[in-house]
Amino acid sequence: MKHTLFLFLIGITVLTACATKKIKQGNASLEGKRWDLVSVDGKSAANSGSYIEFDSTSGKVSGKGGCNGFGGTYTSETDNKLKIEGIISTKMACDHLDIENSFFRILEKTDRYAINKGALQLYQGNSLLATLKAASL
Repeated sequence: MKHTLFLFLIGITVLTACATKKIKQGNASLEGKRWDLVSVDGKSAANSGSYIEFDSTSGKVSGKGGCNGFGGTYTSETDNKLKIEGIISTKMACDHLDIENSFFRILEKTDRYAINKGALQLYQGNSLLATLKAASL
């Protein structure tokens, strides 16, 4: 009986450890800001109402694609690596869905970022995917 209880507790511990996602906090300059979308896929998106926010405590991103709200998870490392995953959103039909769909698509393609003069640039390799500007929360 003790052996079974011991194995059960070990199993629960292993499952809990596997389910816990480690969040590497890199550059804190991503957090504490709302990043408004300026351009995506080389197209202007300045008036789309799209934005993203990063929460280092939970490792989650949230925002708006212009019409639909979205959320997901992210990891960031000190060498400006950035991985955004599991983007889910509401599914309302609105104007600017082309910009919104591009924005959601590039978020999951992003593998690194740079911040220059208050602008967040999202990259896949050497390709610039999107530019966002910092807005105060």
